[in-house]
Amino acid sequence: MEAAPRSRHARSRSRSGVTLGILAVVGLPLMLATACADGTSPKATVKADGCITDYQAGTDYFPDKVAPSAATGFSVEYHNSYKVVTVKRTSQGGASARYVLVRCGAPAPTPTGDLASAQQITVPVGRVASSSTTQLPAFELIGALDSVVAVSTPDLVNTEAVATRIKAGRITGFGSGSGEISVEKVVAARPDVYLSGGMDDSVLGKIREAKIPVVADTAWLESTPLGRAEWIKYFALFVDKEQSATKAYDAIATEYRAVMLKAQAATTKPTVLTGKQHKGTWSVAGGQSYVAAYLRDAGASYVFADTAGTGSTSTDIEAVIAKGSAAEFWLNAEMTKGWADAASVTKDDSRYGTLTALRRGNVWSPVKRVNAAGGNDYWESGVVHPDLVLADLVAILHPELMSDHQMQYYAKLGAR
Repeated sequence: MEAAPRSRHARSRSRSGVTLGILAVVGLPLMLATACADGTSPKATVKADGCITDYQAGTDYFPDKVAPSAATGFSVEYHNSYKVVTVKRTSQGGASARYVLVRCGAPAPTPTGDLASAQQITVPVGRVASSSTTQLPAFELIGALDSVVAVSTPDLVNTEAVATRIKAGRITGFGSGSGEISVEKVVAARPDVYLSGGMDDSVLGKIREAKIPVVADTAWLESTPLGRAEWIKYFALFVDKEQSATKAYDAIATEYRAVMLKAQAATTKPTVLTGKQHKGTWSVAGGQSYVAAYLRDAGASYVFADTAGTGSTSTDIEAVIAKGSAAEFWLNAEMTKGWADAASVTKDDSRYGTLTALRRGNVWSPVKRVNAAGGNDYWESGVVHPDLVLADLVAILHPELMSDHQMQYYAKLGAR
């Protein structure tokens, strides 16, 4: 636990030397109106491909707007024919970034101040290269999956509609299982934007050199599961799907809060340890992380709740065992079905045998949806469905409250 409708792609066009595209959405032209000085309402037509045909200054060309409520990592300001998107951090501990998204057919704005150097991108974009499977379900939810033309690791994809497109050759791959990215394959896919995973990487510089805008996705730095899920609104800003994103997110948030309310009826708060050690160190999720938020909302007592930060820190295994050996539950111990039973756990490291949760058989991990290549759907659909993840956790920790629940992501060690 530690991160639709079809459309035609319109022809690409260039703005300030950067190849940019538009997303063609099947439908009637959208008529937008704004009041004139004489009291009349001039109408400006936006074609089915999202482009303005008769630009008129002062007209609001973004009638559907979003505003994040739970997410804190991004924000947006609307300015009639363009919108300014700000990402608080482009990587953990990294700088912020701003993007000026201009409605196709509108004149390019001339921002001043700190916006003068901001990247301008024509929207709606029609060709997206996705660097992480965590991004794919969001595009499916908002009905913009046809805009995805390339993914980093096709074998790891669980989203069925994406897998079908990959098999049909409609979506290409540009990465490997080891995490290496082929810049040549990214360029060959002709994306209008490249969605990075929020990691600093020299490869990103080469992609920018190829005149492909790089857009940061740091949803994983959010401190709550709903904040993380709300990044579907962020993706919607680039494909002009704000209305769909708001509707999808509101439904998810409603379900999440309903499950959280159930958990509040619990009379106990079981202690929980998460994660596992790798080469002698254990990544401990911070007390302000979305991992800690999941456990708090599920009615648990996280043994490292007092650890600072929204990310994770590396701790030696001895310190973790000293603090978590008495925890009643051990969650997220693995992510790839690497352990079949308790014996295989202690074979990996005999020190695990001192954990109370292992001895009592209370080890659960989100490995129910792992494909043949090791791609875990917990990191995919689970990102935009925190309501389903939370329901699993409440069923594990307080089974009396969720007697009819069918596990979506989690499975018990030895019972798979």
